[in-house]
Amino acid sequence: MLQLMIPFHEYLSINLLTASFNNTAAAYMFYWFLSILEEVEDGQYHIPKQRLFTGMVASSW
Repeated sequence: MLQLMIPFHEYLSINLLTASFNNTAAAYMFYWFLSILEEVEDGQYHIPKQRLFTGMVASSW
């Protein structure tokens, strides 16, 4: 099993983020997170659900 090491940060609950990926039956969470990361990398911080869902579908395609 691949183990990702996420750095500690005192203001972020990294354990909550990593716990959200423990259930491999919910693969949509991975695409949800990728879509959010792509938007934030583009400087977006208020992301409409439609754009988030579009990013999820595009990533999975």
